[in-house]
Amino acid sequence: RIKCLDTAVEEGTVATLVCGFSGVPIPKLTYTKVNESDDSLIELGIEFGGKNNVSYFLISKVKKYDAGVYRATASNVEDGGLQPRFSLFNVTVIDAPSRLSMNSVIGIAIAIAFILLGGLFVIIITGRW
Repeated sequence: RIKCLDTAVEEGTVATLVCGFSGVPIPKLTYTKVNESDDSLIELGIEFGGKNNVSYFLISKVKKYDAGVYRATASNVEDGGLQPRFSLFNVTVIDAPSRLSMNSVIGIAIAIAFILLGGLFVIIITGRW
């Protein structure tokens, strides 16, 4: 048996694909991504077993194209000729929040200070706002 969890991950971070499995002896897990254009499988990697019947597979620096349907297949040479078991699951990639650069923050602070001090200067010179 094998069951994987759908996951959502922020773009640019690490995705952890999590699958629970059972089998004696411990099965080999093969991770693949389903190609949307023709339903073929793109192999990502193989893991032999896992700790406490849980397998973790990492995708580093996730990009938008990493979103989609994935498949984990558990196979065991001692299955007695049974078909390998698999689980389909979804990976959703969320846009990374925009981050202001330090230069942008400094520029905004200078603009605000200029506006405030410029207004104060006008009040002092003319006595009016």
